[in-house]
Amino acid sequence: MDSRQLRTFLEISRLGSFTRAAAHLGYAQSTVTAQVKALESEFGTRLLERGTRGVGLTAAGSALIRHAEDILRRTEDARAHVRSLGANAAAGELRVGAPETLCAYRLPAVLRMIAARHPGIRISFRPGARADLLDDLASGALDAAFLLEPRLHAGPMLVEALVPEPLTVIAAPGHPLAALPEIHGEDLDAETVLLLDPSCAQRTVFERHLADLGARYRSSMEFTSVEAVKRCVGAGLGIAAVPAIAVDDELRRGDLVALPWPAHDFGLFSQIARHRDRSATPALTALTETAKELWTPS
Repeated sequence: MDSRQLRTFLEISRLGSFTRAAAHLGYAQSTVTAQVKALESEFGTRLLERGTRGVGLTAAGSALIRHAEDILRRTEDARAHVRSLGANAAAGELRVGAPETLCAYRLPAVLRMIAARHPGIRISFRPGARADLLDDLASGALDAAFLLEPRLHAGPMLVEALVPEPLTVIAAPGHPLAALPEIHGEDLDAETVLLLDPSCAQRTVFERHLADLGARYRSSMEFTSVEAVKRCVGAGLGIAAVPAIAVDDELRRGDLVALPWPAHDFGLFSQIARHRDRSATPALTALTETAKELWTPS
């Protein structure tokens, strides 16, 4: 069994056709057939079966899929690691994910510096919510994920907190609450609170804090993005808590105001996570160290 046979097997399972897999891989169809036969001979069972709707997986073939993906991923990691050590430089592909706020406000500077310092690193980047990012780390679809959460101790994941992320409670300019010396729970009785999706840690910690204050706000509205929340706060629809990094520009321009909220540590951090069973390649180490360098308060 070699990596070419496994890659061929995965392409056939993905495309449902020996012919299309051969064309995609640049092989003759006879080569593809021979590689599959060699795999089946080694495992002592059929992995693929032809049907009226194309080529499908047997039970054994389905069981092999994840193992094959993992073997090819580890092979690529090893190749990138050894090559980078030989060249004395970080190199190779990194598959990285992050939530919207970090995508917009933390990562552009990191990606720009990585491109300048380590041109051999190729970053494939995808945004996502916490649950999706952790699932992708567990399955090996991602090499690393940046997270905006309370400190995580995530079982099979190695998680490193990089920088605290305070929340700022915002309102439109001229909002009556902005004139108070400090806000108390009863001051929110007539307010509408703008919230993010329930899966978002920023919402969870803010709602918990509102409950601790005894706040009984009039109503709430739910949004899927920080940008939408900021626009609606600016339009006077209510108040909201957002990461301070996401609202610095609007506060500086006077488009929004920070409310005199009682001092509170919401306990959020930007963090980086990877699977503990997969070693940190030089490329991943370079990404982590660059984030620390840029994000650590001076």
